[in-house]
Amino acid sequence: MTTAESPDGGGEQSGTTACCFCTGNDAATTSKFMIGCDACDRWYHGPCVGVDKKAADQMTEYVCLFCCRKSGTPYKHGSPEPVPKMTRRPPLRQVAALIEEADKIPLSIPELEPMRRLRGEAAARQTEASRVLEKEGSTFCELLTLIAACEECEVEPEALPQLRALVTKRTARAASRDS
Repeated sequence: MTTAESPDGGGEQSGTTACCFCTGNDAATTSKFMIGCDACDRWYHGPCVGVDKKAADQMTEYVCLFCCRKSGTPYKHGSPEPVPKMTRRPPLRQVAALIEEADKIPLSIPELEPMRRLRGEAAARQTEASRVLEKEGSTFCELLTLIAACEECEVEPEALPQLRALVTKRTARAASRDS
């Protein structure tokens, strides 16, 4: 098992590089250490695969989710298992601008309808996120459910970083109350 980390706590290989379990758009994840699978030599951000730095430092071997599935052994690091995101997701405003530009072209573009569908899904999540962010007293469960729904979209709703920040803030506040 090998990890890569820079002196400031960020991964020397991470930067803003996406692993297959993230989009590479969240600096809170991509600035963390990376861990290499001993079976296939693929690299992942520790937080993306459910491994914290302390646990990684104590491991003698790390086997990724894909290699565990291939060998029929259970994945040991995290429940639920991480869900791959094999793409960086464009922000909603960028997709909307592309669709607007494509509508001006006097050609039939077959990819346009799927893009409209994806834009619609992300816009619905954006509307829901805006409502939750404006509302006082959203439950923690409500926020986490909405974040999960936004992360499932292939087009990233603009409010997703704000939702994550709100959850982080509430978690820190709850931790300080408990200590």
